[in-house]
Amino acid sequence: MAETKVMILRKESAVANTYGLGEEVAPNCTLFRAGFYGLTRDELIQKVAASNNQPLVDELANKSLNGGDSVMQHTIVIGLGHKARNGKDEAASAIVAARGAQFDVRRYAFGDALKKEANETAVRAGGMLELFKQGGATDVDGTFTPFPDWVIYDTEAPMDDPKCPLGKQRTLLQWW
Repeated sequence: MAETKVMILRKESAVANTYGLGEEVAPNCTLFRAGFYGLTRDELIQKVAASNNQPLVDELANKSLNGGDSVMQHTIVIGLGHKARNGKDEAASAIVAARGAQFDVRRYAFGDALKKEANETAVRAGGMLELFKQGGATDVDGTFTPFPDWVIYDTEAPMDDPKCPLGKQRTLLQWW
């Protein structure tokens, strides 16, 4: 999931020509981290360059820095990981609800691609039961990979997941 991080470039002193770079954490509230304020323009660019953030370095180099605040936007990625059924989707939904109108917030789930691939393989095999009867999966390039013994067909697989139209075969997805 990515959202736009708003960075504020502030000219702190017109006399000393010093600058600060902070992250907007709330409307009209900027967080300046230690080491990113009281710097000359060149020091600030060097500091940001050391963080390997080339888009931000390029943007700083192109700013006139004449005074006042300058708003810069950058993408950040928030990764949520844990065991199944522990609230990752709920947390992502809360972030989308809270910030989706303000930022370009997107949800990407590892399981979505996994389910799509497993179901496409089952369709090529002639259905989920046929895939299990084969005892393994044949990849798009023709490579056959046998299932381990613990991957078994669930006759009562849940049918409530739209990403698993042939049934959510949990052991298959765990192995996949």
